[in-house]
Amino acid sequence: MRQFCIVAIAVLFLTACGTMQPTPAPTLLPTVAPTSTTTPIPTATNTSAPIATPTATQVPSVTPLPTRTATPTPTITYVTLGAPFAKDCGDGIPRIWSNDGYNGPWYPNCNDDRHGHVDIWIPVGCNVTERTNEVLAPASGIIQKYAIGEGYHLLLPKGTLIQGTEDALRFSGIPKPDISLITQVRLDFGHVQMIEGTVSKGQPIGEIIPFQNSPRAPVHFKIAYKVGFLYSRQEYAFTPTLFVQDGPKWQCMPDSWYDCEPQPRDYAPTCSALKP
Repeated sequence: MRQFCIVAIAVLFLTACGTMQPTPAPTLLPTVAPTSTTTPIPTATNTSAPIATPTATQVPSVTPLPTRTATPTPTITYVTLGAPFAKDCGDGIPRIWSNDGYNGPWYPNCNDDRHGHVDIWIPVGCNVTERTNEVLAPASGIIQKYAIGEGYHLLLPKGTLIQGTEDALRFSGIPKPDISLITQVRLDFGHVQMIEGTVSKGQPIGEIIPFQNSPRAPVHFKIAYKVGFLYSRQEYAFTPTLFVQDGPKWQCMPDSWYDCEPQPRDYAPTCSALKP
């Protein structure tokens, strides 16, 4: 009876629900690991660039400027003036007939009978008509004849000054002379016949030419003698008595009507504006 009831319930259920097809099992897709769209974080490894070994900075080559060599200060040689006459020419002592040198800048139009001249008489007792070579070189240098006029230059070597040059410039009105501005130092002679060329101090260099102003005037036996040089390119003329001499001391001629002592800037009256 019990079995019948179970069968009857089953028949009723099937009748009410109709024949039921079995529901197929769903098709399962294969399992795929999900793909991440996020860029994976790299494993923490040392990915920094290697540290480069420092190298010396390349400095562009620079051509060094030429070293300026300081101009050496020229060496100055100082000399004294020797006697212009031989020792055995009379007493050997020169006599000052006129000491009227400019003792300042040279201006050829500023001389007259009493200005711009230095005349030295022969020593007492010197018979120049019977002897030769009574005139000596007061310094070493080169003798050249004047390009214009009668006379001779004795050119001193470059870099040579006569002792007393600074004092002579101060005497002429330059309070602070600069010897670097001095060039072409020379001695100038007149009323003489000289040899030309290189000579040494004390060497015989010539003979006196007798000088006469007019046929009735007395004959003079003397030399015209001055010191000259350029100072700052300006010609200067001085009496030799302003410089140091190692010969006998010159003496004044008592019967001369010219100056025996030098005067600064001793110009003719027509150039009085140039006087100190």
